Order: sequence, then C-alpha cells, then structure tokens
Amino acid sequence: MTRTLSCWCGNTSLGSFSIGYLRCGACETLVAAQMPAVQDVLVQDDERDFYGKHYFDRLSKEFGQPSLQERSRSDMAERCLHWLSGLLKYKLPPARVLELGSAHGGFVAMMRWTGFDATGLDVSPGLCDLARQTFNVPILTGPVESQTIPPQTLDVVALMDVLEHLPDPVGTMRHCASLLKPDGIFYIQTPIYIEGKTLEEMESENDAFLQQLKADQHLFLFSRSSVALFFERLGFKHVNFEPAIFSFYDMALVAGRQPFVTFTEQEAGARLESQVSSRLTLALLDLSHRFQKLNAHSEAVSRESEERERGLHELTAVIKARDARIGEVERVAEERLASLEALNAMTEEIRREAEKRERGLHELTAIIGVRDARIAEVERMAEERLASLKAMHVHAEEIRRESEKQLQEKEIHTALHVDALRESGEKERATHTSLGESLVREDELRKEILKFKCETILDFIKRKIRTRKSRTDATGS
Repeated sequence: MTRTLSCWCGNTSLGSFSIGYLRCGACETLVAAQMPAVQDVLVQDDERDFYGKHYFDRLSKEFGQPSLQERSRSDMAERCLHWLSGLLKYKLPPARVLELGSAHGGFVAMMRWTGFDATGLDVSPGLCDLARQTFNVPILTGPVESQTIPPQTLDVVALMDVLEHLPDPVGTMRHCASLLKPDGIFYIQTPIYIEGKTLEEMESENDAFLQQLKADQHLFLFSRSSVALFFERLGFKHVNFEPAIFSFYDMALVAGRQPFVTFTEQEAGARLESQVSSRLTLALLDLSHRFQKLNAHSEAVSRESEERERGLHELTAVIKARDARIGEVERVAEERLASLEALNAMTEEIRREAEKRERGLHELTAIIGVRDARIAEVERMAEERLASLKAMHVHAEEIRRESEKQLQEKEIHTALHVDALRESGEKERATHTSLGESLVREDELRKEILKFKCETILDFIKRKIRTRKSRTDATGS
C-alpha cells in the first residue's frame, strides 16, 4: 500500500523544489521526497543502521567533518557554551533538562556542571556509551516515546540539530510537550529555509543553506514562519528567535505555552556564583562573552575593512572610469584640434581666395570703369553721329526737295520745250529730215532727264547706307 506523502501541516499538494525535496506552499517547509517510516529510523542494529554508532563516522568521511571524538572537545568551547548562554536567558539551575540527540554528551555535561538537572537521550546504544564514558553523564537510550518520564516534570526539552531528522515531528514533539511543565520550554536549533527562495537563486548565490539539503537525513527543513506555526499548533504560541551560532544556515528559537520570564546576564551570573560546581562554567561563560565581544569587534573591523576595500575598489573603478573619460576627452580634444587646424587652413585658403577675388573685383571694377567711360564716349559719339545723321537727313531731305523741284522744273521746261518742238515740228512737217532730228533731240532730252533722276536716287541710297553703317559701328563699340 502506497503512503501519500504530506507535509507536517497536512498539506499533500507539494510543489517541486529540487531532486530530493518538495516545497509546501501552505507553510513554507521543504519536505524530503522519499520519506522513511518511523520504524525505519529506529536503531535495531547499532553496527549497520543509519543512525547507529557509525552515523558520525559517515558524516566525517562523506563531508569532511571532524570526528565525534574531536567534536567532543571543540564543541565545548563553541556550540555548548553558546547554547548554555542562550538557555540561561530563559531557565536557571537547578531546572530539569532533557536533550534529545545528545551525541557525545558535551552539552549535557556543560549543563550539569552549571547546576542543571540535565539528562541526554540518543537512539544509538554505542553513542550513549560514548557519552557516558567521555563525560560521565546520564544518557537515555532509544526514542523518547519509549522512555518512562513522568508527564509535566521537565523544564526544558532541547533539540540541537535534531528536529529536522524526525520522520514524525508532530507526534514526537507532541509527546515531548506532554513531558514539559506548564511553564516549560522547547530549546531548538535547526536549519533555516528562507521561504520563497528558489534552488536556482541559492545556487547562483552559493548559499550556505545548500549544505543542509541532505534528503536522506534532513526530512523537514523549516522556515521561520513554518516553525512558528508548528509550535503554535502544539499549543506553544510564544516563540522567540535567538542568535544561532551558525546563523548563515541555522536558526535558534525558544517556544513556550506561557509568556517568557527572562534573566539578565547579571542575574544568571549571580545564580552561578552561589553554586560551587558552576564557578568553572561561569568562568568559561565570561571567557566566551569576552571572545564574543572580541569576535564582534573583529567582525566589525572586518566589515569596516571590507567596506573600505569596497570603497577602494569603487574609488579605483571611479578613477579608472575618469582616466578613461580623460583619455576620451583628450582624444576628442585632439580630434577637435585637428579639425580646428584643418578649419584654420581652410579659413586661410578662403581668406587668400577672398583676397584674390577682391583683387579680381577691383580689376573688374577698373575694367567696368574703363568700359563705362568708353560706353559714355561711345554714347557721346553716337549722339554726335545721330545729330550729324539728323543734319544729313535734313540736308538730304532739302536735296530731295530741291531735286524734285529741279526735276519738276526740268519736266516743265522739257514739256514746254516739247510743246515748242511740236509747234515747230508742225511747221517743218513738210520736211522729213527736220522732223527726224526733232525726234532724236526729244529722245536725248528724255534720256538726260532719266539719267539725272537715277543719279539723284543713287546718291540718296549711298547716303542711307553710310548712315546705317555708322549706327552699326556705334552699337558694336
């Protein structure tokens, strides 16, 4: 029978996120695509089962993490002190604490040294033996649901990097909630999924959270909103988020049914000073606080250095950009200078051409002046010739009239002479010779008159031709 995959919130409509995970859009939780059954994660064969005694050895081999023995030392000064400092804000010794997934048992030991009534729990018998041998602390073996812990007897249930491994987080945490007193709290550290962020965005940013995408063991990866909803549904409506030691992929939180009662560092320190067994822990916490201050100062200096380095890079980029701009301006200036030089050369050429044209204009003006004077002279001569022609025309007209008058007189004289001849001819008609001579003389007279007329007309035509030729010469000039 196939089991329907669902989110812890009950939503079965899960969207794709990556090869190993689905995304719940209802609560913003990443859910492993292959969800094991609860019994599959229990340890029955400590040598071979996934969460058996060799679980941390595999992590060390596959991911290059320190061995559990090495971590039992390094975690004391880092994780365990950080977690203890966060716990003291909400609970003071001798509160009763149960840590699920206590591994090497270092945090349980740190809490017991501080004065807490702390017990650890792990599902691997081998790991429980290691914790007892390493730190001599009480460790329960097996799932929490199988333990004989009386209800409402615990002040704190701590799960440090454990919540994401639970195949049935609602069932397990509901059982744990029944073990807590009314003012009891959950103290949690778990990876944080930034809701709405896609795998592509994480990969493009090389997000540290990518290291937590281990679908064979991290079954539920919560966001801030989904983990708050998770505890609200358990009846723990009050959730405070605290600084996580590895905040770039983890979140830390405290959840309670009732409003929190918190303690200052001074109040926690006073409680620890009153107990002989906790003085060493108090000294370690003091050193941790100093280290945190130094670390914070170092981070501030580092950020300032990074900001200055970014500023230096930006300034360098600005200088390079300005240098490039200056180079561009210089290039443009050189081009413009070359253009100006070419323009100056062109201007000089234009000036020389203008001077040349001005000289030509002066010469042309002089020529025009000479021609104007010549034209004026021609006009004067033309006027004189015209006046002369007019006078010649008047003279010719007088000659014509005189010639016509002479011609008329000759014609009259000739007519009279002819009449006289005719009269004398009638008298001499008797003589044939006399008559013939008269006819000859009459014919000669007529020829003489005709010749006179022709000469007069020819003389008039020559005068006209000379007049027209004079006008034509004047116009051509």
